[in-house]
Amino acid sequence: MTQPQIELKALVDFANRPYDSRIEEKWVTSGNIYLQDFFNATCIRTDYQPITFNLPGPIQYTPDFLHILADGRVIICEIKNSPKNKGHQTTLNKIKTAQEIYPYFIYIIVYAELGWEIRRIGEAK
Repeated sequence: MTQPQIELKALVDFANRPYDSRIEEKWVTSGNIYLQDFFNATCIRTDYQPITFNLPGPIQYTPDFLHILADGRVIICEIKNSPKNKGHQTTLNKIKTAQEIYPYFIYIIVYAELGWEIRRIGEAK
C-alpha cells in the first residue's frame, strides 16, 4: 500500500496569481494580526495554496494558505465565509483526514462572517 503524499507547488507559479475569493484576498491583508493574537506568535511567512495533500480515495485537498510562525509552527489555513456555506462539510472532512495523516501541521478554519473567527481542527501531535 502506498502512502499518501504531499505535493509542493513552485512558488513561482503563484506570482501575480489572483485569489479565488475576496475573503481570501482580505485575509492576506489582515490575517497575520488574527494569527498573532490566536497563537501568541508572529507570522513570518504566508503562502497562497502552495501545497496539495493527496488523501485516500484518491482525493486531493489544497488549503487556502500555509502560514509559518516565528516559533516554527506551520499552520494550514482554510478560509470560509460561513460554516453554512455549500461544501463546508466536505472541506471539513478533507481537513480532518489530512490532519490524521499529516499530524505535524496545525490545521485551522477561519470564518469571515463570524469576524475572522479561528477554529482549530484536531490537535498537532
